[in-house]
Amino acid sequence: MTDINIVEQEKYKPELASHYDELLASLHLVESFNHSPEEIQGVCEAIGSSFYLGMLGNVPVAMTTLIHPVLSLGHRTAIVEDVSVHRNYRGMGIGLSMISFVEAEAYGLGANRIELHSSDARIEAHNLYKKTGFIVFDTNLFRKEL
Repeated sequence: MTDINIVEQEKYKPELASHYDELLASLHLVESFNHSPEEIQGVCEAIGSSFYLGMLGNVPVAMTTLIHPVLSLGHRTAIVEDVSVHRNYRGMGIGLSMISFVEAEAYGLGANRIELHSSDARIEAHNLYKKTGFIVFDTNLFRKEL
């Protein structure tokens, strides 16, 4: 397993722009991606979430967002979004480190369960999630843009 340093991002860093694009391309399973600096800055500054980069030295090779726990009847659920490991660094245990890290963060914030959603195309990610104890639920996700 590769020793990775996971760091919360509190502001957008223009010097990492190409790395953000590479990680988002890996996430969306596309060759290239053009991120929105304002969107990343918004996630970095959000009160109810945390944006993390997994760093090997000074190089971001992974990212994820943790939506802080919300209280519902009988549980406090945290949500993990945008788990991505750069395609050149997969299979090195980095994804496992990222998931373990956000689980510990969620627990520290009072969550007693954690959820994530993933598209059917992300087979490698699904294997990681199952390996780390996530269970697939037969459910439908309903979404409405406001």
